[in-house]
Amino acid sequence: MSLFSRRNVTLTPQPGLAPRPAAEVRAALLALNRPDVRYAVRDGAPEGVDLVAEFQLVKLARKGVFGRVQDCEEYQIRMRLAAETGEVRALDHHSEFTLTGEDPPRRRTQTSSRGQIHKKFVGYEFAHAPDGTRERRETYRFDTDDLKHALQQAVLTRGWTWQGLTGGKP
Repeated sequence: MSLFSRRNVTLTPQPGLAPRPAAEVRAALLALNRPDVRYAVRDGAPEGVDLVAEFQLVKLARKGVFGRVQDCEEYQIRMRLAAETGEVRALDHHSEFTLTGEDPPRRRTQTSSRGQIHKKFVGYEFAHAPDGTRERRETYRFDTDDLKHALQQAVLTRGWTWQGLTGGKP
């Protein structure tokens, strides 16, 4: 297995499973939206793709010299449904940005990366324990693989192939 084929993740459905129509695959991916999950699957027209699964996080909001400052992160899986080949092409996109100022338009600085990205988001807060000592408590946890596996299962059970891309357009 070459380095290139390891980075491009291709998962195929079980043999003999007939591919379902693209509309059914799209509906199955959109059905992953539930109130108990920290991500959302939505239409990807603004990004130029069919669907986007995303997770957004405001890590820190503080008062700065020039007004309010917010450190944020966003993780997206941008998907294109190729009905002619029966595959979903997926490209991960991760960005970290800072919003500065009180009123829109707020200034934004950003760094971003693309490809097949694995990232874990964990947040903590300090609080007082019942015995009076300070303790660190976990406030949230999100693993990008949890989202990716849910998407892959929705695609594979409908007879489509999952093609994870490292560059280009999905």
